Amino acid sequence: MANPFAKPPDAPSPSAWSTMRAEEEEAKGGFFRSASSSSGRSSTAIEAIQALKAGSDATKYGKQGAPHLTRFTLSEDEKTLSWAGTGLMGKFLPKERLVHLANVKRLLIGRESAVFIRYQQNNNMNAAAAAPGLAHLSISLKFEPGTTSMGSSGDLSSVQLYGNTAADRQTLDVSFEDELTFGMWVAALRALLPPA
Repeated sequence: MANPFAKPPDAPSPSAWSTMRAEEEEAKGGFFRSASSSSGRSSTAIEAIQALKAGSDATKYGKQGAPHLTRFTLSEDEKTLSWAGTGLMGKFLPKERLVHLANVKRLLIGRESAVFIRYQQNNNMNAAAAAPGLAHLSISLKFEPGTTSMGSSGDLSSVQLYGNTAADRQTLDVSFEDELTFGMWVAALRALLPPA
């Protein structure tokens, strides 16, 4: 009786499979294969970066005010993440805000930042004011101390935000409603941020 676990003699080897896959990708234009090999990024990261360049919605938490849905966009040179200012302060401050990814020290997964903790503590008594989004689908970009992490598209110098300079901001905190968007952001940011 033949061994049912033995590999059939005519089945391609694993390396043959990868060769066939590479040939198929190249026949289709080879976009992801060539881009990932030249930049060292995975095809998932490249796809996520392209989606972030097109714009992505997330719930943004700030030092003051209620969390709100915000559209974020990655610059074409992949160096800044920008969004439009909202609310009353958006009328007085530059409309477009941005962060320089080179100033990001660390990507935090979950609600570990002071902004998330403060929001949770302030609203702990009121169940109706629970934080939007899910805790495990939240991230924070933690900035290098003493760097000007934020600016406006018109003026990259320090911007006055709620009485503090932009350099006082320690994190950019966002939350997501679905795992797909969360995963896309994490893949893109891990590929874009400088190594920790």
